[in-house]
Amino acid sequence: CTRVLSLVMCCTRVLSLVMYCTCVLSLVMRCTRVLSLVMCCTRVLSLVMCCTRVLSLVMCCTRVLSLVMCCTRVLSLVMYCTCVLSLVMRCTRVLSLVMCCTRVLSLVMCCTRVLSLVMCCTRVLSLVMYCTCVLSLVMRCTRVLSLVMCCTRVLSLVMCCTCVLSYHVLSTCVFMSYVIHAYCVVHPWSTHVLENMKS
Repeated sequence: CTRVLSLVMCCTRVLSLVMYCTCVLSLVMRCTRVLSLVMCCTRVLSLVMCCTRVLSLVMCCTRVLSLVMCCTRVLSLVMYCTCVLSLVMRCTRVLSLVMCCTRVLSLVMCCTRVLSLVMCCTRVLSLVMYCTCVLSLVMRCTRVLSLVMCCTRVLSLVMCCTCVLSYHVLSTCVFMSYVIHAYCVVHPWSTHVLENMKS
């Protein structure tokens, strides 16, 4: 009986030990489950942290992309402004060219006016020269006419003098003929001298 009791006591000890071991194993299992749960939570937290990092990176990338878009817009605006400025510069050059052309045209018009004035002056001068030539010709003609008139007066004077001289000669001849005739009448011997003179 004592042996049986000791065996029973041993069995009870073994059973208590087994129960203790089972309790320890159950505790260990619970601890392992808790640890696995903690590990899972840490993994979830790490995943969340990674996701937050990814999200922050995505946000940063979106900000960079927005900055790039803003820069592209600014660059497009700058390009548009440069195009507008180049167009304005071309327009100013065209306007300056047009102004230069208008100035050249005004200068040409002024030159044409000056040339027309010069032509008019030359025509006036030619007319004046023609008038002076005509006047000089008229003066020469008047001088010639005055000379002709003087010559005609001289000729008339000469004719008058010749008439007077002829009259005087004729009168002297008549007087001499009368004197000779009277002498012949007074001196008949001189008739043959008169006949010789007549011959």
